[in-house]
Amino acid sequence: MPKTKDRLQKWGVVPNDVCVLCDAATESHLHLFFLCPYSSYIVGQLLRICGYRRGLIRLDHEIGWASQHMTGNGLQQSLYKMVLAASLYHIWLERNNRVFQGFPRDALALMSVVKLDIRSCLSLWRRVKRSSKNQRLCALWNISQAVFTTV
Repeated sequence: MPKTKDRLQKWGVVPNDVCVLCDAATESHLHLFFLCPYSSYIVGQLLRICGYRRGLIRLDHEIGWASQHMTGNGLQQSLYKMVLAASLYHIWLERNNRVFQGFPRDALALMSVVKLDIRSCLSLWRRVKRSSKNQRLCALWNISQAVFTTV
């Protein structure tokens, strides 16, 4: 579990526990990844590109939802998993950049980095089943048609 400011302040390591992303609440694991407006906006927008009209929910609920709706390794399921993993990873990096280097990026800039990572990964894929849903997802993510099976 990452060492968020709420924990570090209890240990006397940091002088305050305010979230560096929104500057409005105590930085905890729950806040940083699920409740912070900055993080919620980024994840919500990326999930919308995947066709979901919601942001992340609490981790235990998210895992339950994903285990019911995101089983398999199709394009939509894989995109969801990539969005989740890449968003949380880059949000944590952004938090660390702000804490240790004082270099903030706005939400749109961070979203662009996450999208680029996901597109880079997906551009290497081949043998994706050609369907209207998959073609729409590729168009929304600006992914080449080369990912589709040519058989």
